Amino acid sequence: MAGIEDPLVGEAIIRGAISAEPNPGFTPFLVDGAGTLVNLWVSSLTGVTSVNQRTFYEGLPPFPYDEKTLDYVEFALRIDQNLKINVLSFRGVSGDLVTPWARNQDPTRVISTRVPMPSNAMCEECSL
Repeated sequence: MAGIEDPLVGEAIIRGAISAEPNPGFTPFLVDGAGTLVNLWVSSLTGVTSVNQRTFYEGLPPFPYDEKTLDYVEFALRIDQNLKINVLSFRGVSGDLVTPWARNQDPTRVISTRVPMPSNAMCEECSL
């Protein structure tokens, strides 16, 4: 099965929420997974999702995420001066995209967190 019914998606939600917990002031944004719904689940598992966070998630471009998505995140940060983003990733290719991008952002507003994910048939490059 693909999409939200994929077991990797459920594990990504749980592991993403666990990885986001140490930074409760930041909106978790999982770039790996299956899009907006997954991010809403991660957010709800880490606390109460605010109206502003929900607006951020609803404005996300369609999955899969890429450079255009990071452009959207920058736009959202400019619009909402209180928004802080914790970019979560578990695939190497995603980390290669978001880590350098996050380093070029204001570190008080954007952080990047690697989500440990066991290797499996859907993500052979994943690791704990």
